[in-house]
Amino acid sequence: MPAWEPELQEALAHVQQQWGQTPQVGIILGTGSGGVANRLEVETRLDYAQIPGFVRSTATGHRGQVICGRLAGIPTIAMQGRFHRYEGWTFDQTVFPTRLMAALGIQGLVVTNAAGGVDPRMKQGDLILLDSHLDLLTYWPGDQSNYPALGSFDNSSGHDSCERSRLVRGDQAYCARWRQFAQREANRLGVSARAGVYVALPGPNYETRAEYRVIRKLGGDVVGMSTVAEVAVASLHRIPVLAISIVTNVARPDAIEKTSGEEVVHAARDVESDLATIIEQSVRDYFAA
Repeated sequence: MPAWEPELQEALAHVQQQWGQTPQVGIILGTGSGGVANRLEVETRLDYAQIPGFVRSTATGHRGQVICGRLAGIPTIAMQGRFHRYEGWTFDQTVFPTRLMAALGIQGLVVTNAAGGVDPRMKQGDLILLDSHLDLLTYWPGDQSNYPALGSFDNSSGHDSCERSRLVRGDQAYCARWRQFAQREANRLGVSARAGVYVALPGPNYETRAEYRVIRKLGGDVVGMSTVAEVAVASLHRIPVLAISIVTNVARPDAIEKTSGEEVVHAARDVESDLATIIEQSVRDYFAA
């Protein structure tokens, strides 16, 4: 049994006691997109401090609250804010909420983030619908604490108490059908959106000119400091994912500009209403199909 399993069971019991529903959808809202939770018909709110195993979210624009209710009539649990490695948390702490949502029984996971665009043709406010990622965060060389304690598959209790030890490809979770629904809604709204690759770096500093050039050569479209660990856990649990990056700044290595956390939050919020509509409609379409 992995070290986090007993605390996971405590967190599971706590949420089930406070909210007696089985969620179909889990949502992790990144920088500047916490307002998407306003689309939910709220039934229960839980501060992170109330939930066993949850640590403190210190990133700019992350409220630190779990919202339980319904989105498009579908039982949903949403995280307003996430945990990052650069905040000092371990891998297991950053993915604990994803493990909790899997234990609660979600059948799909929506993940959003604010990211830097590495294609100079992009513009602020574009959306990238992730179809793959490059993980330079979870297994950062020299930091053994990053390596996940996945445990082994054990369904003796009637459910997956630990993640499967079987090897899976990390991008298998990105659901093409769900992405098509999101693309269709973005097109209807006139929002610039396309499929792309997310590159995760540890942060907390923004990238150098050299790093932007390397990321572009490696095939990355956007770069950030989150998401891939959550998607990896979802993949291990065979949970389909819709992941959306908001392009909050565009990297031009030869004319690089200063970027602050506050500017990223403001840029993300400019597209927040459209993002909320895309998520709500694509959830409705995906679970109705």
